[in-house]
Amino acid sequence: AAGQAASEQKAGPEQAEAAGFFDSEIHNIRQALTHLAARGDWTGVGRLALTLRGYWFSHGPVTEGMDWTSRVLEHADQVPIRIRSRLHQAAGGFAYEMGRPEAAMEQHQAALDLFEADGDRRGVADTMCELGPLVTLAGDPDEGRRLLEESLAVHREEGFLLGVSKALGNLGYAALLAGDNVRARGAFE
Repeated sequence: AAGQAASEQKAGPEQAEAAGFFDSEIHNIRQALTHLAARGDWTGVGRLALTLRGYWFSHGPVTEGMDWTSRVLEHADQVPIRIRSRLHQAAGGFAYEMGRPEAAMEQHQAALDLFEADGDRRGVADTMCELGPLVTLAGDPDEGRRLLEESLAVHREEGFLLGVSKALGNLGYAALLAGDNVRARGAFE
């Protein structure tokens, strides 16, 4: 519970406090992950791994995050769809950080499929926002832009300003990747 509360604090001084909590407790948290896995509690491992997602991204090691998410996904049939979809999303981010864009795209596509099956519009929009630049890098800038524009539309409908900001930033980044400086400038303004 304390770890979940710490992971939900995302900005400002609270972010440093959350990181400090994880830094001081990482040995115990790793023991908990190992214990849950030994018991076959893959839902519990998945929840704890998702709680640690931001910590692994900002403090590392990213490979540890990828290892735990991959282990849980090996037992996907034992994990609820809402956790599985977010684990695929996390694994996509970890893969990208590890320099594996193809694996990142596969994981994000798996997440997108699960979010769609679960009717999770926000999850769909967040994942499209991650997929857009990857698809552009893979050589399909039109599809990348479509994904990002759809993500932006959903985030605007939902009034989720962080999602709007991220989608606009990724639209600009994808436009730069595609060599379209005019469209990039429009997204960044």
